Amino acid sequence: MALVAGRIAALAAVALILGAAGAVAAKSFILRLLAADAFVLAIAAIDFAGFAAIDFAGFAAVDFAGFAAIDFAGFAAIDFAGFAAIDFAG
Repeated sequence: MALVAGRIAALAAVALILGAAGAVAAKSFILRLLAADAFVLAIAAIDFAGFAAIDFAGFAAVDFAGFAAIDFAGFAAIDFAGFAAIDFAG
């Protein structure tokens, strides 16, 4: 949170230098920073320690070599441009 306070103080100083227009821009930027910092703090609250209990070693036994035999070149012949005309909003 000290980092957030430091950012706000720096932006406030810039806003004073730039005048009213700068203050409006700085306020908008400060609100975006606070939202970003809140997101970072939320991630910090996630307990990732549980991942250490997952045994990923089993993935080493998966034979991915078979993927090399798949011919993906055929995808180049698919015309995906038509998707632009589809209205997915409905």
